Amino acid sequence: MKYISLVLFFTVFMQNAISLAADKSICQPSDSLSFFANGELKACDLKSIFEIGNLKCSANSLISFHQNGKISTCILNEDYAADGFHCGDLGAISFYASGKLRSCTLNNNFTVDGKKCSGNQPIYLFENGRLQSCDEEQ
Repeated sequence: MKYISLVLFFTVFMQNAISLAADKSICQPSDSLSFFANGELKACDLKSIFEIGNLKCSANSLISFHQNGKISTCILNEDYAADGFHCGDLGAISFYASGKLRSCTLNNNFTVDGKKCSGNQPIYLFENGRLQSCDEEQ
């Protein structure tokens, strides 16, 4: 019972970890900062690696947020596994406002919904996790 409670806690924590609002202290001082009407950070160039949970976004690259504070897009600093997909470092990754994976560059060839998607190519998903599109392996 304790194990199940612990697993449930970490699952909820990691899902919500991507939703922690960031402030402009993570940004390079430049004109690239943008904010939502409510004053929350919308996008900027990162001054250092931005880490939240096991997601690490690269320094000196653009990061953007949804209005609810969850990450919208960034450039990965290292490989990242999300919703069963393995996304490669230095590729762009994007999320829906719900925190579900929207797109990334696959590390390896991967079969999704019966379609064989090529590694090192972008994959696009619907919010329900179903495949929207990918480059098929040859």
